[in-house]
Amino acid sequence: MCAMSAQSENGSPTSQRERQRIETRERLFQAAVEEFRRVGFSEAQIPAIAEAAGVVRGTFYFHFPSKEHVLLELVERREDEIAAALLALRGSATTVEQVLSGLLDAMEPPGGEDADPELVREIVAMQLRTPRDPAAAPRKEVILDALASLLGDLAGRGEVRTDLAAEPLAALVMTSVYGMTIARGASPGDPRHPTREQLVAVLQSGLRAQADPAASADLP
Repeated sequence: MCAMSAQSENGSPTSQRERQRIETRERLFQAAVEEFRRVGFSEAQIPAIAEAAGVVRGTFYFHFPSKEHVLLELVERREDEIAAALLALRGSATTVEQVLSGLLDAMEPPGGEDADPELVREIVAMQLRTPRDPAAAPRKEVILDALASLLGDLAGRGEVRTDLAAEPLAALVMTSVYGMTIARGASPGDPRHPTREQLVAVLQSGLRAQADPAASADLP
């Protein structure tokens, strides 16, 4: 009875340790991301990250095998945020332009124009890298799945071409978006790179449902 009371009053040691572990891991994650933004991913040093988080270097490695694993988690968190923003458009986005604009809004890096371009390029490169981690289970393509779901809805309304399935259409869109992101980050303001408006216009034209060729042939 006394033992049970002590456990009730003090709480579960296991759950307390787990909370501390989660809090430490989050501090390290946030410190690492700040260091990436401050000096760039390639120049970020693990000792500096650990010091900023108030832990020793070994604690960093306990939670993350390398700084690349921090970047991977940042990518996965961003992918989840983008996918959630896309899925929130279901029912309200009824045109291709609305879907594309919603996608590009969601893809805007945190910090907008002040975001570190090198970090943005590293994030996009990590998103395109396959496989991300040979030891890890394949991660679901949450952005592609969410975008394909929206394009499938539009195809059902006759807004999007149906000669290609929604999944490859979504992959083609994302390849274009990632390519523009890398190009703009590498040389911001370069007039040779497409603007957001130009990208939307081209993708919108390519996605839009085409007139039935057979029907068009009967027209005078």
